[in-house]
Amino acid sequence: MGPCKGMRRWAAAMLVLFALPFSPLAAADERQELEALRATTLKLIQLLVQEGVLTQEKANALIKEAGAAAPPPSAQAKPAVRVPYMPQAVKDDITNQLREEVIATAKAERWADPGRLPEWADRLALDGDLRFRWQHDFLDKNNAPPAFFQALGQNINNTTEDRNRLRLRARLNVKAKVNDEVEAAIGLATGTQGSTGNPASTNNTLGDSFNRQVAGFDLAYVAWRPFGGMIDWGHRDALTLTGGRFRNPFLASDLVWAPDLNFDGVIAALRPSFGELWRPFMVLGAFPLKENEPDPTQPTRKNKWLYGYQGGLEWGYPSGLVLRGAAAYYDYRNIAGIPNTDPLNPNANDWSAPQFRQHGNTLFPINLAGNPALFGLASQFRIVNLVGEAGFRYDEFRRLTLTADWAKNVGFDSSEIDNRTGGVLAGLQARTNALQYRAQFGHVLIERRWDWFAYGAYKRVERDAVLDAFVEGDFNLGGTNAKGWIVGGGLGVGRNAWLGLKYTTANQIDGPPLAIDTFMLDFNARF
Repeated sequence: MGPCKGMRRWAAAMLVLFALPFSPLAAADERQELEALRATTLKLIQLLVQEGVLTQEKANALIKEAGAAAPPPSAQAKPAVRVPYMPQAVKDDITNQLREEVIATAKAERWADPGRLPEWADRLALDGDLRFRWQHDFLDKNNAPPAFFQALGQNINNTTEDRNRLRLRARLNVKAKVNDEVEAAIGLATGTQGSTGNPASTNNTLGDSFNRQVAGFDLAYVAWRPFGGMIDWGHRDALTLTGGRFRNPFLASDLVWAPDLNFDGVIAALRPSFGELWRPFMVLGAFPLKENEPDPTQPTRKNKWLYGYQGGLEWGYPSGLVLRGAAAYYDYRNIAGIPNTDPLNPNANDWSAPQFRQHGNTLFPINLAGNPALFGLASQFRIVNLVGEAGFRYDEFRRLTLTADWAKNVGFDSSEIDNRTGGVLAGLQARTNALQYRAQFGHVLIERRWDWFAYGAYKRVERDAVLDAFVEGDFNLGGTNAKGWIVGGGLGVGRNAWLGLKYTTANQIDGPPLAIDTFMLDFNARF
């Protein structure tokens, strides 16, 4: 029964109680009793107004409606209506019963209970985390000077001076269960996303004269599960279609994709169920990298896209041994550089320079007269990626996880590079493989004091194996063309709070010497 129905029931009660005193043949004592009942009813209405069950406007409307229902004075010829004597105890009982019924209905339907949230609030979920980090970068004094790297177009400005930083990462997400088939989410995160920032990192470096920290929309998507049911990656019998900005949909380590990197575009994820042990999955996605408005002065100008395809299989019991493996193909379109060769239009191919890059990929000059000078990617990037993971449950809370990840850029073609660049990079050797081995043991989540985890990894990423723009920025301070080790861990200091340690050591594989070690101490809080 909605609030309107409750009001109609009260109107009916008022009609009876207010109409009785107007019976022209009622005895004087009966009229007196009815007037007393009328007064009691008016007091009850006022009490409900005071308790917030009724507004004063609704109360006035009820009184007016009941009063209007009284018979006109001309109705003298109607049969007399006799009302028997009603003891005060009976009237009080009726009053209390009506009051309890209306209040119970109002609370059940949440239209008169200030202590309850509206129904739509039950469909929202709020979560977030904050990380405060002290970071020290150790740069070998025998490293080549920055000018050696800048002459090759590499984005490296410091090679010999150690650096200390305080850094902050904050994220806040709101997810809504729109209905059983649709989920929507909005998330904010620190980090200078956009054309001037690093899409692979949500770290803000502190130290800007107390200016406010930069944040932006890091999540903004709608996900539809057309076959019904709440969207949950744990339910493997669903087709999920997602559009907007969302978390990495692929099974991957941090070899190809930075952990903080989110994707823009659209994906279709198919996760059918073939029993309790076997759980296959497939993800197809299209992601715009740079939308270029047509420009008559740049006739070769095209939009830049990434298309991703992954298929995989999970086997085992979540409470015991779990094996997962996947094969992926990442196809970048229109990202290789095109030299400017027309003296009458020296900026015709400036659009082909990457919008963002870290360092490591092979580059060649597109426009040295630009400010800054523009360099383009030498290779096309079409990446094959194989990842495997084995998880062993040690006890109720701790697991041992072993991960192997391998990637190769099959788009590298030295002949095609020579033809496109005019022989500037003649004889360029392929350096197109990347691999990582990683082991982690301990609690899957830090939820209590003294929960812990520890991990170690070996990583080798050749210069043109993956796109350097999107790899994680801790190892080698970002980019490719590096090999080395990573160790770290975490220790809980309270509920959902922990200290984290991470140490990376990396050396450049090809080219001038460059060795970078990084130590990070974190305090993390999750809510």
